[in-house]
Amino acid sequence: MQVERMPALLRDGPLAIVDLATREPVAYEDVPGTRRQIVFLARDVPAAGYRLYSIDKGDETPARGEFPVEVKGGEAGNLISILDRRSGRELLPSKSGRPFGSLFVARGRRGFQLESTAPAEMKVHEGPIRRSLEISRVGSPLPLTVVTTYRGEDYVDLRFDVDLNFDAQGAADNRQFAIALPVAKGPAMFVDGAGFVARVPQDVLPGGGAARYVPVHFVHLQQASDWGVTLANKDSAFVTPDLLFQLVNEGRTAQTREEGVQQLFRTEPRGAPVQSFHFRIAAQPEQKWKWERFGAELNLPLRAVFTGAAAEQPTRSFFEVNRPEVQLLAFKPAEFRPGWYVLRFQEISGQAAKGVKLTTPLTILEAVTANTVEQPEAPIDLSNFSVPAWGTLTVLVRAIL
Repeated sequence: MQVERMPALLRDGPLAIVDLATREPVAYEDVPGTRRQIVFLARDVPAAGYRLYSIDKGDETPARGEFPVEVKGGEAGNLISILDRRSGRELLPSKSGRPFGSLFVARGRRGFQLESTAPAEMKVHEGPIRRSLEISRVGSPLPLTVVTTYRGEDYVDLRFDVDLNFDAQGAADNRQFAIALPVAKGPAMFVDGAGFVARVPQDVLPGGGAARYVPVHFVHLQQASDWGVTLANKDSAFVTPDLLFQLVNEGRTAQTREEGVQQLFRTEPRGAPVQSFHFRIAAQPEQKWKWERFGAELNLPLRAVFTGAAAEQPTRSFFEVNRPEVQLLAFKPAEFRPGWYVLRFQEISGQAAKGVKLTTPLTILEAVTANTVEQPEAPIDLSNFSVPAWGTLTVLVRAIL
């Protein structure tokens, strides 16, 4: 959890953070280069709810716990190992034709080629919450790579800074940038789709192999029958079967009134030529709903908001579903029925879910199923209902607090 807007009174000096649900002190660390932004681990935040923490002047809480994931960089400045120390599982292949975290550029109609980079300087920074490996290359199209692990957490955050103006003057009309993130290939590759997860090549029709796929939030590479490697993507819309994540395509230009001819990057709008692209990687069990949650947490992180006074309950969930493979996608006012609200559920594991129960502090006076345009259909018991595999269920409710 990153707290970005600190009150003026808390921008200097040590802080004391307390989890109001457990009354336990919580460690934090400052984010370098900011006007007092801090990071701490917010654990067990309830679904569709909140958890309260107090922040005040006081003594800092010392760091506790180990880093479960160990990261190693090679002499060339690329990652050579991401080891889950708890399970002993290595996430990166021992040999790969494309170094993990390397930059590839395609010019004109030519394919992607490995871009040479300047010599790398590696530094490790360790704080109460994070350990970061910074790989910097002065005068390079990939000037900075940051690999971050967290105390007690089994995932790794990856950040790649790419200079999109590199070699721009002498470049061809079309340039594409991509990052290689190869992991060992196993029995299947899974790509997050719009409401489903596709297996590659099992779900690909004969003759229908694609040059690239469009993952919504993640790609999962099965390694064995019980585990695989999940790569969550935040800033990349395309991935090739050999895990080359496309970042930018600047193949078009536009004539503007005030600034002349401008190239149209896929990442517009942007305020600087050096842009950051984020990914997350972890070893995970072969459970699709966990991959979905992993990708969603990167793309929809927790938000921190300061309140004037503490609520009556230090932690609270407004909507909780007893089955982790059923996701609540929406709660909103109904479009055509005043006083009614829409709940939309989705099954995200690929297997029908039965005995689903919704728990909420709201008093549900009436609940009926509806189609996707919110036309009511039949009554439903929200304490015991079913959702079909990969299915979406829309429910209209009349409720009071």
